[in-house]
Amino acid sequence: MKFYTEARPRPAQTLNIFGNNILLKRLSLTDDAGTHQIENAKGRITLVIRNKSARIINANCRHQTCMQMGTINAVGQSLVCIPQQLRLSIEGQEESTFDGVTF
Repeated sequence: MKFYTEARPRPAQTLNIFGNNILLKRLSLTDDAGTHQIENAKGRITLVIRNKSARIINANCRHQTCMQMGTINAVGQSLVCIPQQLRLSIEGQEESTFDGVTF
């Protein structure tokens, strides 16, 4: 049995923002959208979108681990703020490629 994987980067297009696994907002990554504040019952985060990437620059949670996660810019990457129950996930264009071959 042989497996082959192909890690072709897919173009990032949309940043989905979830709170309690409910889609709260969709933001385009194709334009420099600037700074956004996301609030829910647990708190508030500030994120910046620049050069088809997203980063949390401010959060009012205690540990602020989400701010230390850095920048995301590829399809499937996520930023998570557990105390505020927020998740930012990048979505993009699907490509029809094989992800494995079995003989």
